Amino acid sequence: GAVVLGALTKANRDAMRGVLGVEDDPSDGPDYDARDPQNVTRAQQLRDWLRERFLTRTAAEWVADLDAAGAPVAPVQLPEELADDEQVAADGMIWELEHTVTGPQRVVGPWVTMSKTPTRAYRAAPALGEHSADLLAEAGFSPEEIEQLCAEGVVVQYASGSVRAGA
Repeated sequence: GAVVLGALTKANRDAMRGVLGVEDDPSDGPDYDARDPQNVTRAQQLRDWLRERFLTRTAAEWVADLDAAGAPVAPVQLPEELADDEQVAADGMIWELEHTVTGPQRVVGPWVTMSKTPTRAYRAAPALGEHSADLLAEAGFSPEEIEQLCAEGVVVQYASGSVRAGA
């Protein structure tokens, strides 16, 4: 697994440095210049060292120790994992949707709420070609033209559980 760190303040960075064992990092100094070639090289070396260091333990172990030190940290989760996360579900961010092809889905919905423009997931992503005919009709194509485009393989159209390029 992976972790994400919030290193926005010196206090957070100091907590992380302590847990990670970083002893020689002058980047918070008042005269530090991130564009200085020596500092760029040093930062790249530190990044490489940290990558190796993070591989020595599990993400859960790092999260526990960094959290105990007061460093903002969280495990990185894939969308599939988020759908089963109790905190995400408790916050109302999991939406139950019905997909035309695959059936019921649990997906992560919008993470923000807005006072004037409500956010929500209204439906699952469409199947390939599911709305082709409707969109073409809306654009002014006649049913005969749409059928001809499908028959010629120009348009892919979803039809009753299958995708067809023509009939």
